[in-house]
Parts: sequence; structure tokens; C-alpha cells
Amino acid sequence: MLRKSGLIAATITATLAISITTTTAHDGATGIVKERMDVMGHVGGTMKLLSGMAKGDVAYDGAKASAATQKVAKEMAGFAAQFPEGSTDDPSEAGPAIWTNNAEFVAIAKQLEDAAAKATKTLAGASDNSVVAGVLGDMGKTCKACHSKFRVKR
Repeated sequence: MLRKSGLIAATITATLAISITTTTAHDGATGIVKERMDVMGHVGGTMKLLSGMAKGDVAYDGAKASAATQKVAKEMAGFAAQFPEGSTDDPSEAGPAIWTNNAEFVAIAKQLEDAAAKATKTLAGASDNSVVAGVLGDMGKTCKACHSKFRVKR
């Protein structure tokens, strides 16, 4: 139980950081950089929704949670393609490892796509928020893995 609580707390902290930086990070973004930042904004919003449900601050709504994770899965299917070589203009937070270690980047994006697809089914079939922590943890670990290797803070 303690491990689960720690995982939820870490995921909530990461989600809040994404939400806060997303607000200012998009300033001045255009083209493909803005498109992928918008995707990350949606992922952050989904994580925030799930965090609220896991903590009990937001009433569990399986349909809403499932729809949000389904959209994440769909967006992540083409996410790696939104990083053409050299698309690092400010305010992009894309790190050079995206291109020097592209196979791992693509694999992590696929992991988030798969975790979100699994979450969609899990959340739609649940009657309460008892499954949210597991879903949140699976998705959160993937987000953290990608951000720690491929994101550069500006």
C-alpha cells in the first residue's frame, strides 16, 4: 500500500509539473512543435484527471476517463513522427537524444500508446476508482522514462 501511495504521489507531482510548464511552454510555438506540445498538453490533462480520480478529489467517471486515455492512445500512435530532424526551435523541449537514440524514443512512445490503450479498457470496465492508481502508475512510469531521457528543460 505504501508503495502504491508513493507511486501515486510521484505521478501527481509529475502531472502538476507538466500542467504548469505546458501553460507557458506553448507561448510562441508554431507548426509541428506546437502540434506535439498540444499532444503533451492533452496527455498532461489526462494524467491530471486520473490523479484527481485516484486521490478521490474528482468523482470517478469511467466513460470520461476511458475517452481521455483513448485519445492519448490515438495521439501517441503518430507521436514519434512529429519529431522531424532539427525541430528543436524554442520553445521546443525536444532533446538531441530523440534523434541519436531514436529507436528507444519510438519504443517509449509505443509503450505509452499501449499503456493508454490498456487503460481505456480497464477504466471503461471499472465501477469505481479502485483501478485508477494502477493505470496512472503504468502511464506515469512511461512519461517519466521519456522525459528523463529525451526532454530538455528550457
